[in-house]
Amino acid sequence: MSSRELSEWELYEEMEPFGERREDYRAASICHVIAVSQGAKNVELKDFLLQRPDEQSEGPTDLRGFAAALGAKVVKREPE
Repeated sequence: MSSRELSEWELYEEMEPFGERREDYRAASICHVIAVSQGAKNVELKDFLLQRPDEQSEGPTDLRGFAAALGAKVVKREPE
């Protein structure tokens, strides 16, 4: 997998999450609906999302970690 292809997959995963991240989003959506239906005020969907260790710092994303585990050279992308 080339660096460009990895970057494209990372971008795709950010736009359309898949795997565990998607499952977490789905579970958070259900929790949010239940909380609002029970009268909770000022709650947002993000309040129910799990914060993954790789999102707490500049650690690798799921795809980067997977690529690194397969021996790929991971190059940090500069923010736009």
